[in-house]
Amino acid sequence: MANIAKQAGPIKNPTVAGDVPVVTMTASTPAGDLIDVSGGNVLLIIRNSHAANPYTVTINGEPGAEGRDASITKSLTAGQIAVFGPIPGPGWATGAGRISVASEDASILYGVVDLHRQRLH
Repeated sequence: MANIAKQAGPIKNPTVAGDVPVVTMTASTPAGDLIDVSGGNVLLIIRNSHAANPYTVTINGEPGAEGRDASITKSLTAGQIAVFGPIPGPGWATGAGRISVASEDASILYGVVDLHRQRLH
């Protein structure tokens, strides 16, 4: 089980190409991964990088204030990309600010983007 960190997201009022962030995709661990969504407003990008096979990914929620405890399983065809979020945190994240995800195969890749906009200038 790997811990996958969130990456810096969009910058408010970008002025040069370097201000536009590149999302690094991380291979999943079929046994499960923990994704950092601390602070909320996090976008999870999921890509099936396999050339031919479909695979599934399950996003496991934690009990929310309303008692909701949800998990979502999504099947992705070869090359397909899914976006989950923005993830608010409560109702999905553990007390440590993480969500648990499980993939069917390491061909599933995750990109985790913090949508809190930052100012450079």
